[in-house]
Amino acid sequence: MVQVTGRPLIDGGGFPIGLFALALIGIVAYAALRVLTRGWVRVGVGVGLVTSLALAGALVTLAGARGELRGERLDEEASLLFALANARLVEATPDDSRAELVRQLSLDPRGRRSGPLLDVRTATAAALVDGDERRSGSFALTFSPAFVTSSERADIDTLWPWGLALAILGALVYALGATGQTARGVSSFVRHRRAYGYLAPALVGLLILVFIPVVFGIVLGFATRVYNDFQFAGLQNYVAILSDVDVTHPQNFYFTLAVTILWTVLNVSLHVGIGLFLALLLNDPMLKARGIFRVLLIVPWAVPNYITALIWKQMFHREFGAINFFLESLGFEAVSWFQSFWPAFFTNLATNTWLGFPFMMVVSLGALQSIPSDLYEAAFVDGASRWQRFKDITLPLLMPALVPAVIVGSVWTFNMFNIIYLVSGGAPNGATDILITEAFRWAFERDAYGYAAAYSTIIFIILLVFTIVTNRITGATKGAFE
Repeated sequence: MVQVTGRPLIDGGGFPIGLFALALIGIVAYAALRVLTRGWVRVGVGVGLVTSLALAGALVTLAGARGELRGERLDEEASLLFALANARLVEATPDDSRAELVRQLSLDPRGRRSGPLLDVRTATAAALVDGDERRSGSFALTFSPAFVTSSERADIDTLWPWGLALAILGALVYALGATGQTARGVSSFVRHRRAYGYLAPALVGLLILVFIPVVFGIVLGFATRVYNDFQFAGLQNYVAILSDVDVTHPQNFYFTLAVTILWTVLNVSLHVGIGLFLALLLNDPMLKARGIFRVLLIVPWAVPNYITALIWKQMFHREFGAINFFLESLGFEAVSWFQSFWPAFFTNLATNTWLGFPFMMVVSLGALQSIPSDLYEAAFVDGASRWQRFKDITLPLLMPALVPAVIVGSVWTFNMFNIIYLVSGGAPNGATDILITEAFRWAFERDAYGYAAAYSTIIFIILLVFTIVTNRITGATKGAFE
C-alpha cells in the first residue's frame, strides 16, 4: 500500500473576474464625477484608460500565476510518479515521457476515468496480489479528485490586491480630472518639461521606494496574509485592532497608543527645552570657546542612532552597566532597569533625549542668530528685563523656525523604532513598545502581515491628521509653497 498526498492545486484558468470588478470601481467613480460636468468625451477616455490598465495588470499577473501553476503541477506529477515507482507499481521513465505516463494512470482498472490526475488531492495505489513483483493487471489505482471551487480560483485569491490598487489609483486620477487638476497638471508639465526631466530620477525613486510600498501596505491591510497566501478580509483587521477594549494588556492597541503619546510628548518637550536652553547659552557672546561647545554638543546627533542605542543599553546593564556602577558608588542599590515599566521606559527616554536635543539646539541657534540685535538694545533701553526680552522678542521670533521643527520631531519620535527595539526591546512583556514596534512584531514575529499592514495604515492616518491639524493651527508651512 502506498499513500501519496499532495497539496491541492490552484486552478488558474479563466478571466480574472475579481481584478476586473475591482477596476470597475475606478471607472464608476470617475464617470459619476464627470457626469456632473457633462464631460462625456473625458468619461470615455477615462474608462478606456482604466480598463487598459486593469487588463494589462491582469495579463501580467495572470501569466505569472500560470507559470507558478505549471511548476506546481510538474512537482506533483514527479512526486506521485516517484512514490509509485518506489512501490514497484510503475517503472521509472525518462522525464520526456513522465507526464504522459502519469496521465495514463488516471484510468482505473475497469477503464473508467476517475478524475484527472492533475486535480487529485490524494492517490492510493494498492497491490492486489502478494509479492513485490509488479504484474500486468495486478494493481488498481483509486483517485480522489479535489475539484476547486470558484472562490478558490487564482484570479480572486492572487490578483485581487493588484485590482484594488488599480481601482484606487484610477479613482484618484479621475477625481483629479473631475476637478480640473489633470488639465492644469498637463499644462504645467508642458511648460516646465525640462525641469521635470531633471526631477525625473528623484520622482522615479520616490515612486518605487515610497508610493508603491505605501499603496501596497494599504491594500494589504484589507487581507489576511500568511507568507504568500492572500485572502480578502475586508475591514476585519481594522475591527480586530480597534474593537479590543482590554486596555490593560500590553498588546492592546489603545495601551500601546497611550504609551506612544506619552513617549512622544515627553521626548519632544525635553528636546525643545534642553535644545533651546543650550542654544541661548551658545548664543551669548560672553561665552568662551563657543565653537568647541557647539561641536561637542552636536556629536550625539552625528553618531548613528543604532550605535548610540546599543551603547546606552550596555550602560543600563544590571551587572556591568556604568549607570548601576555609579549608583552603587553613591551607596544606592543596583536597579533592574528592564524588569518593570517605568525604569524600562526611562531607559528609552534617556537614550532618545540624548539623541534628539542637538537637532532642536541647532534649529534654535540658527533662528536666534537671525534676530536683529537692535531689538534687544531698544528693549534694554526701555527697561525690559531679561525675561521680558525673551518672552516678547526671542520666543515670538523663534516660532517660525521652532514650530515646523517640533512637528517634524514629533513625527520622528512617534516612529522612533530603533531606540525602543534596541534598548528595552519592549520589556517588560511588550509594555514599552510603541505603535511602530508593535506593528513590526505583528509582521515579523507573529507572521500576521495583513494585521500589521492595517496597524501601519492606522499609524499613517494618525500622523497625517496630526500634521494637517497642527499645520492649520500654527501655519507652520504658510507661504512655503506659494
